[in-house]
Amino acid sequence: TMKVVLSSVGGEVESVSFGDFKKNDGSPVELVPAEADGGLAIGLLQDGEWKNLSRLDFEAFVDGVPVADSASVVLDEGRDTAQVLFRRAGPSGEYIEKRLTFSRSGYAVDLSVALVREGAMAHTGGYSLGWESGMASTESNLRLDQMKFAALGMVGGEFYQTPMTKFSRETRRAYDGTVVWAGARTKYFLSALITAKDNRSSGTLAFLGDRSKGYVGYSIAYPFRGDPRRVEDSFTWYIG
Repeated sequence: TMKVVLSSVGGEVESVSFGDFKKNDGSPVELVPAEADGGLAIGLLQDGEWKNLSRLDFEAFVDGVPVADSASVVLDEGRDTAQVLFRRAGPSGEYIEKRLTFSRSGYAVDLSVALVREGAMAHTGGYSLGWESGMASTESNLRLDQMKFAALGMVGGEFYQTPMTKFSRETRRAYDGTVVWAGARTKYFLSALITAKDNRSSGTLAFLGDRSKGYVGYSIAYPFRGDPRRVEDSFTWYIG
């Protein structure tokens, strides 16, 4: 159905391509722009500033087995799922984990984030998760394709959508409340994060865009309320 390339640098998505969808030149559709760091980036709020973890190294595990260098997993007859875990731990018990569970069919991936706020993470004020890499164009007519680029999502019972063409003077629009889902779309493709129903909480949905660069993305940020030692949230990541 699709090929996803993940990196232990940042624990992020480097590439998403499809076997059944081709561009006009016959090459597979690729959704992550070549110049991007990667998708599903995690950020931490430290000392009042957001710090992206894209450049930090994470340990990688596939179905609980450490990955020393690289690994390739194919889901087909006899193997229906695979779980990829990225983990970065500190000396005082602090850690951050991102867990992705892929299934053999469909375009939905189970995703969870877990943090233990000890040691160097004890005074963090929140975390964010988003598709900040943007979306690659897949059509030969770039202008017509980008006319359909948009950031979209739902907070509480309100649906919001901002076309990329609106991101001229501003590059970010934010909405506070209970985030239900967030997404970025092109003419035919979508990256979206859907929060699990049983742990939806108040946060901030941010639409990201830059018309001059053909860029559109999103992020969801959650503050740490009540100084919790452990935080864990579940999502569905849709890419297709």
